[in-house]
Amino acid sequence: MTNVDAAVVDALGWALVHFLWQGALAAAVLAVLDLAARGASARLRYALAAAALGVMATLPAVTFTVVRARQATPSPASAPLAGDIAAIPDAVGGAVPMAPPDAVAAHLRARIAPVLPAVVGLWVAGVVALSVRYLGGWRLVRRMSRSGRALGDALLVARLDRLCRRMRVSSPVLLLESALVEVPTVVGWLRPAILVPAATLAGLSPEQLEAVLAHELAHVRRHDYLAGLLQGAVETLLFYHPAVWWVSHRMRVEREMCCDDEAVAACGDPVGYARALADLETLRPAPPRLALAVTGGSLYERVSRLVMAPAPAASRAPLGVAGLVALATLTLAGSGLSLRASTSAAEAQDQEQPAERSSPTAAASASPKRARVGSAARSTAVTPEVAPVTTAEAAASPRQVPVERLIELAGAGVTPDYVDGMIAAGYPSLSWEQLIALRSQGVGPDYVRGLRESGYTALTPDQLIALRSQGVGPDYVRGLAAEKLANLSLSDLLQLRSQGVSPDYVRSLREAGFGGLSVTDLLGARSHGVSPEDAAALKAMGYTDLTVGRLVALRSQGVDADFVRGMQELGYRALSVPMLIGLRSHGVGPEYVRGLRELGYAGLAAGELIELRSHGVGPEYVRALKEAGYDHLTTRELIDLRSHGVDPELLKPLKARTQQERK
Repeated sequence: MTNVDAAVVDALGWALVHFLWQGALAAAVLAVLDLAARGASARLRYALAAAALGVMATLPAVTFTVVRARQATPSPASAPLAGDIAAIPDAVGGAVPMAPPDAVAAHLRARIAPVLPAVVGLWVAGVVALSVRYLGGWRLVRRMSRSGRALGDALLVARLDRLCRRMRVSSPVLLLESALVEVPTVVGWLRPAILVPAATLAGLSPEQLEAVLAHELAHVRRHDYLAGLLQGAVETLLFYHPAVWWVSHRMRVEREMCCDDEAVAACGDPVGYARALADLETLRPAPPRLALAVTGGSLYERVSRLVMAPAPAASRAPLGVAGLVALATLTLAGSGLSLRASTSAAEAQDQEQPAERSSPTAAASASPKRARVGSAARSTAVTPEVAPVTTAEAAASPRQVPVERLIELAGAGVTPDYVDGMIAAGYPSLSWEQLIALRSQGVGPDYVRGLRESGYTALTPDQLIALRSQGVGPDYVRGLAAEKLANLSLSDLLQLRSQGVSPDYVRSLREAGFGGLSVTDLLGARSHGVSPEDAAALKAMGYTDLTVGRLVALRSQGVDADFVRGMQELGYRALSVPMLIGLRSHGVGPEYVRGLRELGYAGLAAGELIELRSHGVGPEYVRALKEAGYDHLTTRELIDLRSHGVDPELLKPLKARTQQERK
């Protein structure tokens, strides 16, 4: 081995050895910050864990670079080792009873240096073994994505499209059915896909399945698949340190909680979402590490956090900045503590003790303020409570409000009359942040009283904000109640409003003969563009037994009143709903039928039309055959010629040659 190779191995070995205490220090700082951020949002705790893992990934590279730089710099003679120190006379006299710290460091370095090549060799072997493991998982994920087939459930695909728009997922997301997974799972980054097993499709209600898909879309929007790949790379390179696996585990736990928060915000029903997680627990799989499934993390912790514990605040910027700064400072500054001792014991006397100037305890001394939000709905960002002062107390003691907060309240339009009105409406304990959020969304005392008169009492501030932001008001609720849609859940109200289901739309469907519609029926009809006018026209043409499900099926295939009217004008008056769908799905329409009639093919049955069209026999093909001299073919002959690839252009020279031979 050359001197350069030996120096590289030596520097790499020291980087691995020093990471033992550096990684432990980074994990300790994260533990302190995590303890201080117990009331913060999952997003902040995830950022702290990700920052800790990033610092851990950076420290060995920094150590390696510094050691290599010092190897290239001549250093003064080494200080005596611990065995020689005992013989050095003390400044006062006598022998020194204990070696100084720099000599101890030099002695340890001398003991560790010979085994550095073995350390590097074992590390390389471990990295190779874990790389093979991750490569196997990656290949399995690729197989999972390729084996999936596109779902034919138009309603489910429409729900996914609505969720993508609601959650601002810009990249296209495929929805595939796969037999290789047991719960919905996200695979891929540039071309993400959600794999859904058949058992989940059959075992969950549409609302539960929508909540689960929202969780997976949160993974897509946050690019968690790519983060998981980078996380796996760090685990592979630093596999030997338990602190790395602990920090990585914290990232995965907080990642799932972040996606839970986004899923609840999109669906507005934390209890229903928690029930969906509990139902999926019976199907809990062991997915590849490179895939992201909805069952990740501790189910008990996630469910109890959703339905029992208060939700965390959405923003903890001061704590986050302080945490990241403390984490980077303590680890990076502390890394210089032994780099000098590892290269030259003589330079150890110039060391300082950074740990005395910055400690995890000092970094976490500023305890964050606790957050208080309602746990029943989280469809909007929640806000921290600035001061433990109730609305009533603040109204009586305005001097307790800071000047900056007074300016913010005035800018949002929060006046004393507004505060008094909300107190009278039953909200005496609103924080300043909640008052600002309610006022900015247009939630006032009249709005609250109107909802209460409609049967919606004891709503949390977050529920009020969610309803108001979606345009659900007292008039809308009363209008639906007048159409036999009373006592709806908040989730149903939000879904109906977001899909544009208005009382007038419900009334028009009822007048067209479709009464007793459920929320699911209305959402399906509206999302597929079923109009009351079209439904009434179909009934007038003889389709009196139509249901909303059949209307949705007809509309999803493009069968409308104009299509049916055109087919009836051509003599097809008794077509069933399945036959109409079959004709339209195969491309058989009035224009196609008229084209065949002009060529002499009139009175064909609907089944014959579908068979001709499915084999590619169209008016152009028939016309070309007639021009080649084949003008009295049966439909079976047309199908046989087309299915065997007979080109009419080839028949023209053959016909000419036959005529010449006859002459």
